[in-house]
Amino acid sequence: MSLWLVSLFLLFLLLSLVSFIWTFAPYFPTRHRDFARVDAVIDLEPGQNFYELGCGDASVSIYFARKYPKVNFVGYEIFLPIYLVAKLRSLFVPNLQIYYRNVLWQDLNDADWVYVFGMKDGIILKVRDKLIADLKPGAKVISYVFKIPDWPGTEEIYKIEKGAKIYVYTK
Repeated sequence: MSLWLVSLFLLFLLLSLVSFIWTFAPYFPTRHRDFARVDAVIDLEPGQNFYELGCGDASVSIYFARKYPKVNFVGYEIFLPIYLVAKLRSLFVPNLQIYYRNVLWQDLNDADWVYVFGMKDGIILKVRDKLIADLKPGAKVISYVFKIPDWPGTEEIYKIEKGAKIYVYTK
């Protein structure tokens, strides 16, 4: 039994490494203690659309979907094992849809809010360009931890005491 668990753990590590190499975005979830801090800087209204790009296990989307039942939530994840976890966790959250898709190929035109756990260098530039091209005027992007370089709209920075920064960008 323990050999089976060790094998499963090693497989998970290997898949995580492959995911990192493929997407340059390893699985590092937003800290649960920061959910309320992120909530303090956003203003979700009924009928709005909230997208989480690279949703991981969907913890952020699930937290906000339960708190804001009249907001539509969509999460995209490209790493299959984590997507499956997210999909299972979201089954009983009616205002949340989780998709196994590359965010760079998705239509984000109806997004009012977009959440990303920022990524470094190359991939964030592609995501930035996608957001600039797709988002409607007034849409907001929340980047947890990492700055989005050369954003053409407004930028607000919230420093979390003894923690990460939250960047809020408006198109």
